[in-house]
Amino acid sequence: MKFNNKNGTAIVLMIIGMLLLLKFIGWGISGLFSLFLPIVVIGLGILGIKNGKSFIGIILVLIGAISLIAKLASWLAPVLAIVLIVYGCSMMFGRRAH
Repeated sequence: MKFNNKNGTAIVLMIIGMLLLLKFIGWGISGLFSLFLPIVVIGLGILGIKNGKSFIGIILVLIGAISLIAKLASWLAPVLAIVLIVYGCSMMFGRRAH
Protein backbone atom coordinates (compact mmCIF):
# COMPACT_ATOMS: atom_id res chain seq x y z
CA MET A 1 0.00 0.00 0.00
CA LYS A 2 1.44 3.33 -1.02
CA PHE A 3 1.02 6.29 1.25
CA ASN A 4 -0.57 9.18 -0.63
CA ASN A 5 -2.92 12.06 0.17
CA LYS A 6 -5.99 9.86 -0.11
CA ASN A 7 -4.59 7.34 2.41
CA GLY A 8 -3.47 10.16 4.70
CA THR A 9 -6.94 11.69 4.65
CA ALA A 10 -8.49 8.30 5.35
CA ILE A 11 -6.19 7.78 8.35
CA VAL A 12 -6.99 11.23 9.74
CA LEU A 13 -10.74 10.60 9.33
CA MET A 14 -10.43 7.22 11.09
CA ILE A 15 -8.52 8.77 14.00
CA ILE A 16 -11.10 11.56 14.35
CA GLY A 17 -13.88 8.97 14.26
CA MET A 18 -12.18 6.85 16.93
CA LEU A 19 -11.68 9.89 19.17
CA LEU A 20 -15.33 10.88 18.75
CA LEU A 21 -16.42 7.34 19.56
CA LEU A 22 -14.22 7.27 22.67
CA LYS A 23 -15.69 10.60 23.79
CA PHE A 24 -19.21 9.26 23.18
CA ILE A 25 -18.62 6.22 25.41
CA GLY A 26 -17.14 8.45 28.09
CA TRP A 27 -13.41 7.93 27.73
CA GLY A 28 -12.29 10.89 25.67
CA ILE A 29 -8.63 11.75 25.14
CA SER A 30 -7.72 11.51 28.84
CA GLY A 31 -9.13 7.98 29.06
CA LEU A 32 -7.14 6.96 26.02
CA PHE A 33 -3.92 8.34 27.47
CA SER A 34 -4.58 6.63 30.81
CA LEU A 35 -4.31 3.32 28.93
CA PHE A 36 -1.12 4.43 27.19
CA LEU A 37 1.20 4.17 30.21
CA PRO A 38 0.40 0.52 31.08
CA ILE A 39 0.80 -0.42 27.42
CA VAL A 40 4.19 1.32 27.32
CA VAL A 41 5.27 -0.53 30.50
CA ILE A 42 4.23 -3.84 28.94
CA GLY A 43 6.15 -2.95 25.78
CA LEU A 44 9.26 -2.09 27.79
CA GLY A 45 8.94 -5.40 29.62
CA ILE A 46 8.73 -7.32 26.36
CA LEU A 47 11.74 -5.38 25.07
CA GLY A 48 13.63 -6.28 28.26
CA ILE A 49 12.78 -9.96 27.85
CA LYS A 50 13.99 -9.90 24.22
CA ASN A 51 17.25 -8.25 25.29
CA GLY A 52 18.04 -10.91 27.87
CA LYS A 53 16.82 -9.03 30.96
CA SER A 54 14.06 -11.51 31.64
CA PHE A 55 13.59 -10.86 35.38
CA ILE A 56 13.00 -7.12 35.06
CA GLY A 57 11.08 -7.70 31.81
CA ILE A 58 8.65 -10.10 33.48
CA ILE A 59 8.20 -7.70 36.39
CA LEU A 60 7.39 -4.83 34.01
CA VAL A 61 4.98 -6.96 31.98
CA LEU A 62 3.18 -8.04 35.17
CA ILE A 63 2.94 -4.47 36.50
CA GLY A 64 1.67 -3.18 33.16
CA ALA A 65 -0.82 -6.03 32.76
CA ILE A 66 -2.21 -5.59 36.28
CA SER A 67 -2.55 -1.85 35.74
CA LEU A 68 -4.23 -2.34 32.36
CA ILE A 69 -6.65 -4.94 33.75
CA ALA A 70 -7.53 -2.57 36.60
CA LYS A 71 -8.28 0.23 34.14
CA LEU A 72 -10.38 -2.06 31.92
CA ALA A 73 -12.16 -3.89 34.76
CA SER A 74 -15.45 -2.12 34.13
CA TRP A 75 -15.43 -3.54 30.59
CA LEU A 76 -14.44 -7.11 31.50
CA ALA A 77 -17.74 -8.15 33.09
CA PRO A 78 -19.97 -7.08 30.15
CA VAL A 79 -17.55 -8.63 27.63
CA LEU A 80 -17.49 -11.88 29.61
CA ALA A 81 -21.30 -11.86 29.75
CA ILE A 82 -21.54 -11.41 25.98
CA VAL A 83 -19.00 -14.19 25.37
CA LEU A 84 -20.95 -16.57 27.62
CA ILE A 85 -24.26 -15.74 25.92
CA VAL A 86 -22.80 -16.22 22.42
CA TYR A 87 -21.11 -19.48 23.46
CA GLY A 88 -24.33 -20.78 25.03
CA CYS A 89 -26.34 -19.89 21.92
CA SER A 90 -23.79 -21.57 19.68
CA MET A 91 -23.98 -24.69 21.82
CA MET A 92 -27.76 -24.69 21.72
CA PHE A 93 -28.37 -23.73 18.10
CA GLY A 94 -25.10 -24.72 16.46
CA ARG A 95 -24.30 -27.90 14.61
CA ARG A 96 -24.58 -31.06 16.60
CA ALA A 97 -22.70 -34.24 15.82
CA HIS A 98 -25.03 -37.25 15.53
